[in-house]
Order: sequence, then C-alpha cells, then structure tokens
Amino acid sequence: MVLGGIEEEPDHPKDSDLKLIQNWVKNGVRTTWQEISRNGTTIKGYWAQWNSLCLRDGLLHRKWESPYRVSAVYQLVLPKARIHQVLEELHSSPSGGHFGVTRTLARVRDRFYWVNCRRDVEEWCKKCDLCSAKKGPKTRTRGKMVHYLSGAPFERVAVDILGPLPITDRGNRYLMVDWDKLTPLFLLSYRSSQHKSTTYTPSMLTSGREMKLPTHLTLGRPLEETEDETAQPLNTTSTEAAFKPGDAVWLYAPKRTKGKSPKLQSNWEGPYTIIKKINDLVCRIQLSPRSKPKVVHLERLTVEVHRSTHPPKWFVVEDPPPMTEDSVIRDE
Repeated sequence: MVLGGIEEEPDHPKDSDLKLIQNWVKNGVRTTWQEISRNGTTIKGYWAQWNSLCLRDGLLHRKWESPYRVSAVYQLVLPKARIHQVLEELHSSPSGGHFGVTRTLARVRDRFYWVNCRRDVEEWCKKCDLCSAKKGPKTRTRGKMVHYLSGAPFERVAVDILGPLPITDRGNRYLMVDWDKLTPLFLLSYRSSQHKSTTYTPSMLTSGREMKLPTHLTLGRPLEETEDETAQPLNTTSTEAAFKPGDAVWLYAPKRTKGKSPKLQSNWEGPYTIIKKINDLVCRIQLSPRSKPKVVHLERLTVEVHRSTHPPKWFVVEDPPPMTEDSVIRDE
C-alpha cells in the first residue's frame, strides 16, 4: 500500500472517488459540471479545485497557498481509509500532544489534504476521550469563597500538586515540576505546534526551522517550491529602470505640512544625480556638489526625462567620501 495513492491493502476498500479524480488529472481532462453534478460532495470538492491538483511521483497532491508561508506546499491527498491513521498520529500519539482543533489542523495541512478536512479534525478532537476527560463540561459548579484563618506568617502554605498519577519506573506518582521520561515527548509536541497568536511554532522562532516529527521520518517532509519558483511571479511584474551613474532622477519623499492641502504639496524632490549604484537595488544620489549624498532604494526613484542626457559638470565618476549615518535615508 502506498499512502495517498489508490493501491491499498486488501483489507481496505478502494477509494473509488479518489481513483476517478486521479485518472482525470493523469489524463489532463476535466469533465464538465453536468457530468458530475449528481455525484457526492467529495468528487465535487476535488473538481472545484482542479487547478490545484497535480501528480507528483505518481501520487495525487494539492498545491496549497498558505497565508503563513512564503512558498506553496504540495499536500498529499489522502484516501478515506488512511484519515484515521493520520489523525491518530498527529493528535492522539505521544508526539501529537492532544492539542486542539487549530493546532491539529495546522499539522494536518502541513503534509496532507482531503475534502472536509476541518470537519473531520473537529470531530476527532471532540470525540477524543483524553481531551474530553481533561477539558470537562463548559460550565462548572463553583462554591463560595471562604476565609482560612492563620495566626502567623507561613502557618498555612498552599502548593499545587497534580496526582495521583500512574506510578513511573522511578517510583514517582505526583507531579509538581517534572514528569520523568515523558517530558521529552511533551516538549516535542509543544515545540512543534503552531502558536495561535504568532502563527509560528516555538521551534521556528528559536532555531529558524521546523522540527522533524515521526510522521516526517516515515513519510517525508512537505514538498515546497524552490526559491526561484517563488520569485518568478514577483519578478514578472517588476518595472526596474536601468539606472546608471550620471543619470538624473527624482526622489520620492512625501512631506506633509500642517495647514496645507496634500494636493498642493509635492511628493518628489530633485532632480538628483546618481553618483554610484551600490547594488541592483540601492543607489547613492546627490542633489548638488555641496549637498550631502543619500543612499536610497531604487523604488523611490524615477527618471528625469526633461534634463539633458549629459551629467552635470560637477559630476565625477569616482567613489565619493565615506558616508555618515546622518546622510543615509532609511525608509520607515
């Protein structure tokens, strides 16, 4: 059996819906809506995402554009028979950590996809016995606050202790700070889960990379686009001008004066002269021979078309004196 494919073990029924979709993608032919309108929601769901489906190594994947990732992720499309196995590993196993819907769903989407994925994750977390036993009912009975009397400092001390728990190999039964050898598994689960407010895992924030989970070691890490593939759509819309030393340019430097209408104020300064191209994106410019040079991003520059193509008489093609921090403009 290959996870995510159509070939399954004999004791599992074949996923006919997934097999049909995979054949469509393999042949590159998308059927019409009239032909599939009478089918179930699973086929309709994959049909609606036709442009995101592809075959990689013979297996059906969905290209997912996450709002929290720089590049796209290719999610393995799971057959119905393997959903239980994945949810068991990513939620109910020792490395799963029994986290809630949001973190469990983030782990699933990092590697897998199937129609109604969120609904299944919500149902799984809702029916988990350990999670239900830990959370309990939404409303609880509370007694009144009472005063405990004491006659001297530290006569009464309160300590939070969890237990009794199953006796460990070291003979411990109560938990106050540490819980024996299960702590590494707890830390693995916590450090690899996505935080709700930052949308990053603790591992990514501290070490700059994601941790390898047991499912990554057995099934492989998620497939992502390369840096060149990510930059290509951005570069196609680039309007970079071919600036060179001696060119006359305008500098975008909007200023607002209180009491004056913005429509009557200028957003551009210049014309400046490009003294040197520091790199492909940054230039050093100067307004006059006695003014301080400025280092700016090329996105703040535009070509001056009315001045002569010849540079001013004071311009010399050579490196100017060393720059100071006061002369460097930093974009807010």
